[in-house]
Amino acid sequence: MSCLVEDEKLLRCIHFVSEHLSNMSDLTNRAAIFSFIAVKEELPYNTQKYLLAKGFQSNTFFEHGELLDTFEKRAFYPMVHCFTKPRSEVKDLVLLNANALGEEFILKQGVYEESKSHYTPRPINDPALKDDTAYIFMGFKSVDLTYNENLEQSWKDWTGARLVNTCLRKEFYISRYSFFHRIQPPDPELFMYVLMIECHNVNNSNVTYLLDFVQKLRVERVLGYLTVYRREALASTSAIIKGILSEQGEYGGKVDI
Repeated sequence: MSCLVEDEKLLRCIHFVSEHLSNMSDLTNRAAIFSFIAVKEELPYNTQKYLLAKGFQSNTFFEHGELLDTFEKRAFYPMVHCFTKPRSEVKDLVLLNANALGEEFILKQGVYEESKSHYTPRPINDPALKDDTAYIFMGFKSVDLTYNENLEQSWKDWTGARLVNTCLRKEFYISRYSFFHRIQPPDPELFMYVLMIECHNVNNSNVTYLLDFVQKLRVERVLGYLTVYRREALASTSAIIKGILSEQGEYGGKVDI
């Protein structure tokens, strides 16, 4: 019976959702520098996260912006750094070399323009919406490294954004959809398109549902890279280290650092 009720609610909101997404703005002046870093060696996952956090802290390039830490196990990029700037400030930006953080890391950076965006301010006085932010992150590669207007115009469908907006529980209040396309460098191994969906009120009691939703989306719809990230403080690695120690049981009570 509950499934039927949920289905009826879903059908009632489809028209509203389609109309809501169609009003997304094409007028955005944001650019973003995404930094994707991986560890070359096969190491325990939590050890990788520790090394990645230290690696990001070792370079002043990452002093500003957001460090994103995945909720999921075995994501290809356990951590991603994102730094948004006005478009006018990225024209002459010099990116780091692939080994800038050390020979044990592989660093890939890209400069992206936000070509589509929808922002809904979070109701400040709503006590049900806590400031626990997570990002549903999607990355898509393309053999075509040039601007593709058709893909840009139909992004809501092929990325799964419309499906997320329709089906994700309203308790994960979505405040922003940001669709980016890469402007440099011309690297086919780097994501050509990135979609970030900013969700709120993500906590220990509902994060399992969110991860299950993303897994179903991964299996049934999304063909690119897909995971869920949370924001981590850039000032210290204390939160990362605590996370490592709390998950010692995964490796027989020992952490390989």
